[in-house]
Amino acid sequence: MDKVRVGLIGGGFVSSVHAEVFQEVAEATLASVCAVPRTRVEKFVRKWNIPFATNNYHELLERPDVDMVVVGIPNDLHRPVTSR
Repeated sequence: MDKVRVGLIGGGFVSSVHAEVFQEVAEATLASVCAVPRTRVEKFVRKWNIPFATNNYHELLERPDVDMVVVGIPNDLHRPVTSR
């Protein structure tokens, strides 16, 4: 079975909780993360060993190596990020 490749939008506390869980799930792997500012996403990538980072969620959503996206940002920002 192939692993589900996860993209994570956010780099704060909630995203860290998700990242920790995905580190333990054998069927999933963290493929990408998006967060602002750039220094936050760089720190997040180093901590969780994620191969790709960006500060543009559109770029993450377009990646062919992302099968599923987890939104780990404040609730009032969910709609703009998940609607087109």
